[in-house]
Amino acid sequence: MIFGIWPGAIAADLVTLEPIDCPPEQPQQTLQALQTLQGDSERFFIRSYRHFGPGAVDHAGAVATPADPGLYIGGGRQVDLVACYQSPTPDADGFAEFVRQAVRDVAGWGGGKVQVGEELNVPAPLDGGSPGCFEAVSAGVQAGLDERDRLDASVAIGVNSAGLADARFWQTLADAIGRDHIQRLDYICRRTTSHVAWGTT
Repeated sequence: MIFGIWPGAIAADLVTLEPIDCPPEQPQQTLQALQTLQGDSERFFIRSYRHFGPGAVDHAGAVATPADPGLYIGGGRQVDLVACYQSPTPDADGFAEFVRQAVRDVAGWGGGKVQVGEELNVPAPLDGGSPGCFEAVSAGVQAGLDERDRLDASVAIGVNSAGLADARFWQTLADAIGRDHIQRLDYICRRTTSHVAWGTT
């Protein structure tokens, strides 16, 4: 099992997205803490978030965090980048290009993971409240897989849910993505009680 953590600075309440006061990100101290948490593990993921869509700038929770994941890579640490879909209008093509760029970024950081979409089984302010979210994630998955293959990069592509999503959600997501692309996914992440730490096999 490979563990990781989100080391970003919180700019908003994680549920209401109301802005909150928080000390700024401190890269040197953060790097030291990550090295301590990693210990002697050969691999460790740095969870990071980026948000797509003009609506994403309207709330404090859409801040890119950490601001520069590249500061924390090395020594077996890799970026696990979440490409969030926060568009107020359907924009599958725009999100697909956003995911392509995410794959290029992670490849440039030495490889890691790109999660396409964030918790589509949760309504606004998370991605499940954005119009056309399933179609956008489908386009993003295809674009991410194609870009990864084009670059021949060590970048895993996956999707996620919050908690124990019901069978209807998974069927809707699977139908949107399609059998061929589902079979090419590298992982499915299920968040339980924390945004902060997780493990994957």
